[in-house]
Amino acid sequence: MANQPHGGLLVRRMGSMDDVGTDWPRVNISSMTASDLENIAVGILSPLKGFMGRAEVYSVLEHGRLPGGLPWTVPILLDVEADAVGRYQMGDTVALVLDEQVVGWMQVEEVFRLDWSRLSRSLYGTDSPGHPGVSMVHHQSGEYLAGPVYATRMREMPLRVTPESARTLFAEHGWERIVAFQTRNVPHIGHEFAQRTALNLVDGLFINPVLGKKKPGDFRDEVIVDSYQTLIRYYYPPDMVALGTIWYEMRYAGPKEAIHHAIMRKNLGCTHFIVGRDHAGVGDYYDPYAAHRIFDQYPDLGIEPIRFGAFVYCRRCGSVVGDRTCPHESEKVRFSGTLMRHSLQNEPERLAHLLRPEVLKQLREHEDLYHQEDETLDLPSGGQV
Repeated sequence: MANQPHGGLLVRRMGSMDDVGTDWPRVNISSMTASDLENIAVGILSPLKGFMGRAEVYSVLEHGRLPGGLPWTVPILLDVEADAVGRYQMGDTVALVLDEQVVGWMQVEEVFRLDWSRLSRSLYGTDSPGHPGVSMVHHQSGEYLAGPVYATRMREMPLRVTPESARTLFAEHGWERIVAFQTRNVPHIGHEFAQRTALNLVDGLFINPVLGKKKPGDFRDEVIVDSYQTLIRYYYPPDMVALGTIWYEMRYAGPKEAIHHAIMRKNLGCTHFIVGRDHAGVGDYYDPYAAHRIFDQYPDLGIEPIRFGAFVYCRRCGSVVGDRTCPHESEKVRFSGTLMRHSLQNEPERLAHLLRPEVLKQLREHEDLYHQEDETLDLPSGGQV
């Protein structure tokens, strides 16, 4: 049986465009807010039924829990333009608009302000504008709407899953213990090593790439999906591995976001979650193993972390090894996006020991591997599994 949802009940808040009033005020939202809206509506962010109000936000920031005590570490906010406090009133119903299309609506229960610095320091551990999450906060007005929502659409993405579809998939496989692996990259053998090690402990592996806006130079969504389909086809037993995607945009909040990622996978039905070195980190803002330690603060989280350190390829050993378990420093090849991009473009033979040959072949057949500047958020590189 798949895991129980966070808080005990899966939320379902999908609505119809027929229910949207033509005279409702329109509120423009960002792509990140739209992804949160859809994830609330399908239950990935259960038990939330809408965007958080001031009391919920401060409870999360100060205690890492919702007011009732349920673990929660990342505020889910609907930021609006300045002067919203005087424009919207409790009891209003507003249409939520992305790129001039209505994508949902909200019943306004609260209009409030937040202090940028307090939000940044608590969530990100810094108020430095060089941190991409802090930069996003500082580009907001500081005014927010809270209340229950409905979504009127689901963005089309390859292999997208919801809690309902993922749980059905796990049941069809007969899995009771499921480990989730989050990724924003194409698979190298370091990823595969972590996946196979975790798979030895459970019934099934759920590979769950996050799709959506990324920084320039990141692999395109379809490239990530194609490469994983190739890996699974040639190297995994089909009855022990499943692939499914979600729409989610990174906060780069390090350890607190690692807990958030685990909660989302709990709602999908997973019982275990792989936590990598510098999970959800960026630059050098976080200790590389802070995301491991934070799980000790949440014995009641309801999903088990499987913690992994850094993996490297050792030319001397001829295999993937743990960074701390191999003495051959000069022979270690570290997996990095920079190495992958440079080698794919200039020296693909360098990747012979880092990528499965079928995956490398599939990548080289793509004409356009990477996101471009004009279609992504311009964010610095971040740590990830």
